[in-house]
Amino acid sequence: MAQKYTPTVYQRSVMVVTLLIALWIGLIALSAPEQLLEAMQMASTGPAGLNEVRGQYGGFFLALAVFLGLGIAGQVRPAAVLMVLLVLYGGVFSGRVIHLALGNFSDFSDYPMAMKAIHFVDFAGFIASVIGLRRSQ
Repeated sequence: MAQKYTPTVYQRSVMVVTLLIALWIGLIALSAPEQLLEAMQMASTGPAGLNEVRGQYGGFFLALAVFLGLGIAGQVRPAAVLMVLLVLYGGVFSGRVIHLALGNFSDFSDYPMAMKAIHFVDFAGFIASVIGLRRSQ
């Protein structure tokens, strides 16, 4: 019989909030990729672009939601779930910071609210993951 893991209240909270965000983004990307692109002021180059949005955003975020669900259910070690979140959020947020640091910071004020919110979610997810990992030691 597989071992069952019990996340702390904080770890479970991080996983549940992240699961809800992942489900939301994944389902929008699969069902309405044009709306997702429009909200982020991105352009599609036709069917291949929509396929990319569905695959990269839809498929990825739904897979992440399944993984988080396994963590919430105790099938994956909470520290492993948080480490995956730390790497994902840290990598994405680092890419965003590098973009801004390369001289594009003045453009940030022109970003649509959806993009500003995504920057915040990436940063908050990274910090929440770090805190959760520190609490699991």
